[in-house]
Amino acid sequence: LRTSSPAARILSTLPEGSVPAIIIGLAAIVFVAQTGAQNLLSAVAFIAVTMVLLVLVRRMASVKDDVEILARSEARFRSLVQNSSDVILIVEADSTIRYTSPSAQNVLGLSASDLVGTKLINHVHPEDRSTANRFLVALLESEDGAPDVKEWKLLRPDGSLVVTENTGTNLLKEPTVEGFVVNTRDISERRSLESQLKHKAFHDELTRLANRALFLNRIEHAVARVPRGKHLSAVLYLD
Repeated sequence: LRTSSPAARILSTLPEGSVPAIIIGLAAIVFVAQTGAQNLLSAVAFIAVTMVLLVLVRRMASVKDDVEILARSEARFRSLVQNSSDVILIVEADSTIRYTSPSAQNVLGLSASDLVGTKLINHVHPEDRSTANRFLVALLESEDGAPDVKEWKLLRPDGSLVVTENTGTNLLKEPTVEGFVVNTRDISERRSLESQLKHKAFHDELTRLANRALFLNRIEHAVARVPRGKHLSAVLYLD
């Protein structure tokens, strides 16, 4: 195998962009050695220019590295947002949607162009709009940027409902955002499963009728609602 020369190995270890500066510096030394004291002013100016060029080259190399790091970071963030199953919204104080991630198409059945400019409240089921309004008011009054979490149902264009868990953060004072960041997660499947488990716990699997557990649960609620000391009540349970 052919080995590289010592000079080549040394040059390969130098930072990118430093070789031209070194060449200019060597040229400055040769220039000073040849001209001597007769052209001292020219030599000093030449060395000064060389030093400035060296600083510029190093700074350009540093800026290039910073740009590459920033580009990789932006690409990573863009990939995370575009491939996330959650919907990321930037909402103004009046609930106007200013930005939405591409996943809104899968969760809400609407594209980003259909959502941007509309009000988030208008997409919430009428039964849950008061909850969504309290959510936005709480975010507006939050000065420390603490996140708030609320659940509500969203309306899809086909009339179906999506149960969502919404986490909001007040970033109105953040110059790059200037709005509420709302992370919306589809929990319809989770709520459906919980409902099925609850139904199975309180109903007989064979007859589909209420079982003893549901009966006792209803009695506990009824007794808790009755004012104490006013009326005596008794329950006779026959099995």
